[in-house]
Amino acid sequence: FVIYGLVDSLFPSVWPQMAVDINLSVELIGVIVMIMSAGSGIASAFAYKVRRKLGTSRSIVSGFILFAIALVLFLTAKNIVMICIALAIMGFGNGIIDTVANSYVIKAYDSAKLSILHASWGLGSSIGPILMGFAITNTESYKNGFLWTIIILIIAIVVFLSLKIYWETKKKTLDKDFVALHSVSEEEKESKSNLLDIFKIENGVMFVTCFIIMGSVNTVLNSWMPTLAVGQRGMSVAEGATTATCFFVGLTATRLLFGLVANKISNQKVIYGGLIISLIGYAMLFVRNTIYA
Repeated sequence: FVIYGLVDSLFPSVWPQMAVDINLSVELIGVIVMIMSAGSGIASAFAYKVRRKLGTSRSIVSGFILFAIALVLFLTAKNIVMICIALAIMGFGNGIIDTVANSYVIKAYDSAKLSILHASWGLGSSIGPILMGFAITNTESYKNGFLWTIIILIIAIVVFLSLKIYWETKKKTLDKDFVALHSVSEEEKESKSNLLDIFKIENGVMFVTCFIIMGSVNTVLNSWMPTLAVGQRGMSVAEGATTATCFFVGLTATRLLFGLVANKISNQKVIYGGLIISLIGYAMLFVRNTIYA
């Protein structure tokens, strides 16, 4: 999830510079990011079937491979078509990794571990803009940031495949209950459950609605923060990329905090607290350059 977050935050952090290089309007990000979101949604809807077929490790590796392909396209992009294709592929990778990893952790561990897993995504997302800011400042090319991340992905793919081989050897000597908890069971493989089953559970429609709204807000902030910093706050592209890290640092810190106290505070209090803090942050976005002066 650290690597997932790292990849996820790269494109928005350098879009202001990419748009200039390819002769595109910066405002187009509001349209083209929808392609990644759509790809992520479609992949998420079918990721549970991928996990049944491939298992957790191979599913995550397939997501990493899609990430690597998308980054190569960003690295070589000459027009908006290549960028749109890259975003669609990245969206598919996002949906697979997010859904498969969440499914695994929910089954094998508790809610506190899930919060820490998501904090790991925030940590990676904090590193991504810093990496891009470093690449722009020290090598004068954001493309090096994409290249470095591709190398990290290749290493991650090798590690995950090695873990898969190790697990297949090791599980023969482990307790059957432990193996069942950490593997895709035969019952899961034969399950006929589908996406529409979410609407059959209590408050299912409300959960879906809340996640749609939350995903929309998260995408807007993730996509537009660097562009806001560069276009309306007068920062350089490197400074804008680094500033976007603050969003992910706050996200990471919060998830780590609630990962530690998840079993001691009611979900309702956590949600209300998050809403209040978020509203304060949104209000501050409208405060202009007086703060920076």
